[in-house]
Amino acid sequence: MKIALDVEGVLADPTTPWLKDYNARYQDNLTVNDIMGWNFRNSPFKVSIEDFIVQKSYLWKENWVKIPPTEPDLSTKTKLLHQKHKVDIVSTSKIDMEEILKWLNSNSIYYSDSKFLDFSRDTSGKSHLNYDVFIDDNPLLANELTKKKSSRLLLYDRPWNRGVEENEYVKRVANFDQILKTI
Repeated sequence: MKIALDVEGVLADPTTPWLKDYNARYQDNLTVNDIMGWNFRNSPFKVSIEDFIVQKSYLWKENWVKIPPTEPDLSTKTKLLHQKHKVDIVSTSKIDMEEILKWLNSNSIYYSDSKFLDFSRDTSGKSHLNYDVFIDDNPLLANELTKKKSSRLLLYDRPWNRGVEENEYVKRVANFDQILKTI
């Protein structure tokens, strides 16, 4: 199978170090579980989505080594996936491409190829790409793939996608152990 594997929120967790900085800057005490909407919809934050993107990009550029993986032993788990399937990294974080590739390498993440989409030129997202399975945390991708009735999505469970219901095209997964069992 051809598999599209997302980075942010699925492999890497830039949200946790960003929240640490945010809480210090704004004297707040928010956690990942407070992020209930995608792209800051219904957000409790005191920054705009544009400021968040700038701050997150700065985090990747200046401190990518401090971004933790979402779960332990991703190297082994991605290796098992990669041994049986063509696994491509597919990200919409084109501005952070170099740092993301460094992060993937330093965490020994296995993949075949990488695609970084530029939303300033292509706003259609990932759903138009030719993959059998997407592993992603984006709730909008779940809606797009359900409408298209083509590819399957393994929706990596995050607070911001909990409103998405499973269907024949979307299956919620809690971790890579479930991903490996499902695939």
